[in-house]
Amino acid sequence: MPVWISGFVLRTLELLVFFPPEHHVHRVRARTVTAAPPAHLTESNATFPVERNVVTTTPTALATPVPEPVPPGNSLAKFWWTLSLWWSCRGIGWNFAPTLAWLQRPPYLPGSSRCAFYLASLRRLVLELALLDFIDLYTRRLEPAFFVGPNRPAYASLTTGQRARYSIVTVARIFAQADNAHVISGMVCVALGWAMRWTGEWWEPQGWPPMFGSLGDVWRQPGLAHMWSRTWHQQYRRTLHTLCWIGIGENLLGLKHTGEAPHPRPATPLTSESSALLVASPIPALGSSRATADTTASPSISARSLPANLVLLTTRSTPLKLYAHNFIKSSLVFVVSGLMHDAGSLVLAIRAAGRGAAPGWTDVFVLTPFFAVQPIGLVVEALARRAWRRVRPATGARFVTLERAVGFAWTWAWLGYTAAAFVEGVARLGVWDSVEPVRGVSAWLVYGKWTV
Repeated sequence: MPVWISGFVLRTLELLVFFPPEHHVHRVRARTVTAAPPAHLTESNATFPVERNVVTTTPTALATPVPEPVPPGNSLAKFWWTLSLWWSCRGIGWNFAPTLAWLQRPPYLPGSSRCAFYLASLRRLVLELALLDFIDLYTRRLEPAFFVGPNRPAYASLTTGQRARYSIVTVARIFAQADNAHVISGMVCVALGWAMRWTGEWWEPQGWPPMFGSLGDVWRQPGLAHMWSRTWHQQYRRTLHTLCWIGIGENLLGLKHTGEAPHPRPATPLTSESSALLVASPIPALGSSRATADTTASPSISARSLPANLVLLTTRSTPLKLYAHNFIKSSLVFVVSGLMHDAGSLVLAIRAAGRGAAPGWTDVFVLTPFFAVQPIGLVVEALARRAWRRVRPATGARFVTLERAVGFAWTWAWLGYTAAAFVEGVARLGVWDSVEPVRGVSAWLVYGKWTV
């Protein structure tokens, strides 16, 4: 909860103070078949969000994103517009949505069946509940020494196998808990949209793709840049990018503009052609042709949206100076993200210290170090890509599997190595501590009884 509150504080600063949404964002709609809306569903008298002049009859990943005009002020349509923006942290249905692979697959395409959406959601819900059930048993009964109690061993004393297991368990719990809440929220909102005949990204399956990418996505697009900008959840991506990368890094410090503009064009489907479009990542695949900005592709971007110092990143000519600029901006993003996560650490540390006692700073800033070192890996990866593309043969299709294998191994090796502070910090904060007995299917399968 403290992390969530911190994120919304920053989002308030972004939208209400520094980057007014009327000038920096817009909703988009995938228009396939157009028709005039019924008279009682016009924007002026709507009592719920309305898809204006858009009727999507079949699921499609290739529908053209159409910008929606900002509704007039002091109208109910503007209220729904604002409410949708406020809660659409990932930008689903807006022009700043990340290019998630899930958005190109049913049941998350426009016009997808609600029945298919519920089947997919129920499957994820059951699997994640089973995973959480096993993790509860594992951390409190099978290997409790590290996770529970005050006498846990130091992370440095653990074997490589123990570090790997404990890191996987920690990340798996974060993943399952976050996506579980997301799945339940999506099922409730889609059901409400069906019952009330509401439309929009809140009320239809297309607005509720999974929070996280899959291991297959990590294999197909390996690397830290893709993992942080696509595979991991993107709840705070827009806010951190605009406030830290653009607001502090480019506007205050005067660093060169790279990455996406404050008012990016609508996200487009993942096709063979769109793989060359701009990628919005903490260090956006520097040296890659995917980081080339096509600023003429969308009529929705005004001239004032593109900074005068915009730098187009090409395959072979990226100046090393830009890597330094991106490293600084990426560091700002990740440090602020770490501080957001340590807002929860502060609450837990105060609770552990007891009434009248003040926790030490080492008890509070326990997760920030993990985030703070990620830009180092990102810039190393970007420089390695740059060097490899200078020597890679033009007909390098035969190297794809090798590149994926190396990138996949590098991604997990780096994250596993730097996860020490995060994994140990989560355990030290008492996240796993509980005096309640363990109940569930996993306990019955392992011990032959429901409660242990």
